[in-house]
Amino acid sequence: MNKTQAEADATLYARAVETLARRLNMGIRDFDAAYGGLNMVGESLLDDSVLNQALASNPPRGWVHSSNPQDAADLWNGNNKAEAVFWNTSNTRLEEQFPETSGYSVSVNQSAIEHIKNNHGNAESEAKRGQIAITGEDISRITDIVSNYDAIASEPIKGTNNRRFAFAKQFDDGLIVYLADSSKKRRDLRTVSM
Repeated sequence: MNKTQAEADATLYARAVETLARRLNMGIRDFDAAYGGLNMVGESLLDDSVLNQALASNPPRGWVHSSNPQDAADLWNGNNKAEAVFWNTSNTRLEEQFPETSGYSVSVNQSAIEHIKNNHGNAESEAKRGQIAITGEDISRITDIVSNYDAIASEPIKGTNNRRFAFAKQFDDGLIVYLADSSKKRRDLRTVSM
């Protein structure tokens, strides 16, 4: 290897580390200290669950990794000031039907909460349409809906490699239809509406 090739390899390595560190909302030195740099001969950090685990332990600024569905309801109620809440789910049924969703998280952000609240959260206007208004309790059911849906539909999102999913689940107080967009880049099902 000559000097030019060594410099090119070093630049490529530095860019890869910088990209992964940025995705984890970390500095390069912090990434290197936490993960020991890139293992150039081992398995990919992108192809296995290493990066997903790192995202759960160090989510993007304003995102909260949760195991409690109440955290999403707290976004609705204004008791949680996070930008978004996300959960890691293991849904073999969904993964069997849509293998590309393996290892995906499920998220809800403030923008989706505002949309749902403004467009589907008013009991009076929803009653006029023959619907029941969405509540904070319904928001807390998102992980249950995704994990235990009664029906599912999906279609490609035009111009992307992602899909829009519609999950339906019957509860004692009514049927909830939950819409989410997949993101291959973030390996996430992002709440769109309910």
